[in-house]
Parts: sequence; structure tokens; C-alpha cells
Amino acid sequence: MFSSLHLSQEKMRLITSSGHLLVLGGPGSGKTTIALCKAKKYACDGKVQSAQKVLFLSFARATVARALECACQLLSRDESKQIEINTYHGFIWSLLRSHGYLLQPQKSIKLLLPKDSSYRLVGFSSTTDRRAEKLRLFHEEGLLEFELFADLASQLLRRSNALRKIVSNTYPIIFLDEFQDTDKYEWEFISLLGLESALIALADPEQRIYEFRGADPERLKQFQQKFNPEIFDFGAENHRSSGTDIIQYGNDFLLGNHLGKQYTNVHLVKYSYYSGKSPYYTLKLKAIERCRYLIANNPKWSLAILLPQKSYTAHFSDYLFSKEDNLPSIPHNLLLDGEAHFLAGQFLASCLELAGSNDLDRDFLYEALSEYILGHKGEKTSNNEIKLSGALTDYMRSNKISGKNRKLLVAECEQLFTALKHLDLSGDPRKDWINIRTLLETYASEVLIDISKKSRYLRLIHKASSYHSALCETWRKAGMYLGAKSLMRDAIAQEYFSLSHHNWRGIHLMNMHKSKGKEFTETIIFEGYKNNRFVSEGLSGNQDQQRRYIMRVSITRSQSNTFIMTPAGNISPFFTIQSR
Repeated sequence: MFSSLHLSQEKMRLITSSGHLLVLGGPGSGKTTIALCKAKKYACDGKVQSAQKVLFLSFARATVARALECACQLLSRDESKQIEINTYHGFIWSLLRSHGYLLQPQKSIKLLLPKDSSYRLVGFSSTTDRRAEKLRLFHEEGLLEFELFADLASQLLRRSNALRKIVSNTYPIIFLDEFQDTDKYEWEFISLLGLESALIALADPEQRIYEFRGADPERLKQFQQKFNPEIFDFGAENHRSSGTDIIQYGNDFLLGNHLGKQYTNVHLVKYSYYSGKSPYYTLKLKAIERCRYLIANNPKWSLAILLPQKSYTAHFSDYLFSKEDNLPSIPHNLLLDGEAHFLAGQFLASCLELAGSNDLDRDFLYEALSEYILGHKGEKTSNNEIKLSGALTDYMRSNKISGKNRKLLVAECEQLFTALKHLDLSGDPRKDWINIRTLLETYASEVLIDISKKSRYLRLIHKASSYHSALCETWRKAGMYLGAKSLMRDAIAQEYFSLSHHNWRGIHLMNMHKSKGKEFTETIIFEGYKNNRFVSEGLSGNQDQQRRYIMRVSITRSQSNTFIMTPAGNISPFFTIQSR
């Protein structure tokens, strides 16, 4: 059945095993592939009845998309019907959407998206206070935030043994990918499922990069103590970058054994600065060099550019698109899921809805503006921004505002409102969107300029997107973009749960955390001179180890070559002898 895959004896033994299992393996060791092979064996052996399914869960949508693609190659159409591949969030949301009324009987449950929680939670500074407010929003308003998913799902299963047994009967076998990243609420939910279902945990303890969100280094031990699983270890296998020393470098890096050694496929580049050039000049040169090489040698090439902090990716994206320093503009895909960009897009969507509408007044514009001001920095919202939002609320009631900058913002919002009412819409959503964004660029207010810049990185308006299609449909029916703001909310929600396969060809720019679960032909990892560093000074031992885990994940995304760029004048302590 699996002869063409050339599986090791250990993997063949796994396929024929039963009960709770713990499968260990590093990047590219084939954990996802062997999980689907085992699921196929379950289906072929008749261990999954017609009304049952094998469930495969993962945190990363990229991993889920790759699993779906792999399933198409390994499974027949009938076998595919007996296997469900989903994210943890997607699966739990379907459970809460169907049975959440048991926890919240007064109101229908609606998602509280991160962009919305960012301004709804302003003023709640501590973790305890923020969680208490999220619970209040759920119980009193029916608004459900992602962080509560697993906790509430656990409550459902604890309160109703009948429901727990129904879920386990539907999914008698559950694969748990990236198991090392589960937090305490996800672990509790999984533990309840394991009372009836067979759990197969797939884990790499050295890819545990989410301790900041509750991943516990003791999780694998807890799984062993509770379920006594049979253990399989594929740590030495490498299919992603077979024939290279990338995985070896990643493993050596974790232990500090990479220093002073020579590697063929991992290259440390100590770059210099050039007077009068952008700080990203050498990074763009390296990207151009690798693109030329890949284009000449691999028709299906992909290149990832990874930065330590997501706040710098937009800056470099601007530079890549520009022709600054006499370098060509380079098309690329920027991966962002920041609340600021979604809220900026929501403001533009509000403008799109206002244009041509006689039913909406200026308050609609100020409400969207206030949401942006309060939410675009998340937990870092300042007192000045809270006061500015309050001043705009007062202005909507009194038509009075004080302060030079506030008066400028209000004056330009009034001009914008008038301009939108007289805007000649084309009926092409992308064209009208760009016209409104261009209009924002003509104003002097820092807030409107910032919204214009951040909205440029939002990719929801391209022609193949669900949002573009929804806008086209509402234009066809109403001759205006009726409900553009709420349609954007729906599109963003779909984006969080989308399992569609992503084409990773070409250049992709993201922060290092977002690279997890993805694969590229080559990877460039870059740090700045003072900011945007791989590791900051004064970190505790545990924090230092977390940064090492993140570096290892980033290094091992490549199939053929990884380039690590650190400034020659301030080399990362990760690559100096005295750092260990």
C-alpha cells in the first residue's frame, strides 16, 4: 500500500500500531505524511465506520494546507471522505457554534475578531483583567474571542458527557499536530477527548516557540503520564532538505555547537552598511542575487525573507517595492495579520460604504476612525490615543474640538466626508478602493496618513478574494457598496479559518514566528544593527532559549540553502564564541 513512499521500519511499525501514540520528529521528518498514511490504513481496515472520521488538527494553517495537498496524493476520494483536516481553532469553533447555546443561552454567539478585541479591551492592562473582560463579553454580549475557544470547549465537554461521547464517537482517532505548542486550556480539551478517542500526538519539543502564549515544556511528559502512549521517534529523518546539512546546523545551533564549524547549506553573512543607502540595502542585494540564482535553476522556486519583529516587515516591504538606491522594484507577498492593518482596511471599507450613500452620516466615519485609534496598537494604546478617541466622541455630540492636531484631524475628516459624497464610483471595487486610499494620502493629519499606509498592506481586495466578490455582488444589486464594512468583517473572519492551499512560489516576507509550518526553496534571515535583533540584551536563560528555538525553526524552513545576515559591526551573540 505504501511501497512507493519507501517508509522506514519504524514508520511501518507506527502504521500498524494502535491506541494512544506519541510521535516525535524534527523539521521535515515526515510526521504529517506518516499521519495521513496511518489514517489511510484506518480507513482501509474498516476501523472507521461510515458515520465516523479520522480527525487531523494543527495550529498552523500552512501545515493544514500542506496536509490537504498531501491527502489528495495519498488518499482515494472515498478515503478522503473519512478524514477531516482542520485547525484547532476551526474545529473548536464548529463545536461552539453548534453547542455554545449550552453555555450562552441568552444570545447567539458571534466571533470577536482580534482587530475588534484590540479596541474593546483598551483600559484592561493585566492579563487577569483582560481575560475577565473577555469572559464578560461572552456571557453578557455573546462575543467570543479566540483565546477563550479551548476553555469554553472544555467546559462544554465537562458539563455534558453525552456531547463528549458524541464527539469521540464521531472522531474515534485524533491526530494532534504541533502538540508541543498546546496551552493549558487546549491540553484540558484534548485530555477530555482522549477519554474515548485514540490520540496520536505529533511533536517536536525543539520547535516549542509559543511559551509566551502558554505552551508548557512539560506537556509531552504530561501526555505520557496521562495516556501512557507508545512512543516513536523519527528525529534523524529529513525529507524537506535531504542531502543538505540544514537540519544538522539547526540542531547544532540549539546546543551552541555551530560555532567554528563549516556548513555547506547554511551561510552566515556578516554584512556592512553603505553611506547614503538604506539600512536594508544589503538585504535587498542578497534577495536579488538569490532570485537570479533560483530563477535560473528552479522553475518552482520560492524565497522567504524573515525578520525578527513583525513591525519591521512593512518597512522592508516598502523598500522592496521601491526603486530606492537605484535597485529594481521587487514584487513579493507580505504576510501580515496585524490588527492595525485590518482596522485600517475597515476604515477604508467604511469610506467605500459612505461613498454614494445618502443613508449614512459622518458619525459612521468617526466611529471607524475611533476604532482605529483605540485598536491599532493593541495593548500598547497610549493615554493620548484614548483621550483622542474620547474627544472625537464628544465632537460627534457637540461639534466642538480643541487642540491644533485634533482640529486638523476633524477638519480633514469633514473634507473627506464631503469628498466621499461626491466621489464618482466606477463599480470596480479594487479601483474604487485605491482611489479612496489615494484620497487619504492628500491629507496632512498623521492619523489619516497612517491609515493610508497600513491599508496598502491588506491583501483582501485582490480580484480573487471573497471580499472583492462580495463587493461586486452588492454593487450589482444596489449600485453602491452597501454593507462594505460588515462584509470586510466577514472576509477577515474567513481569512482566520481559511484552509485553502497557498502558492508559496516567488518571494515571501514575514516575521520569523510566521514561518512555522512553511517550506521554501531558500530562506534569508536578517537582523538590524540596533533594532530588529535576533536576541536582545539582558534576556533571561529561558528567554534566550526561546529565541534559539525560533532561530532553529527559521533556519530549517529551507529545502536547499539558508542565509543568516548579521551586521559586521554588531554581530549577533548567537554567532560569537563568547555567547556560550
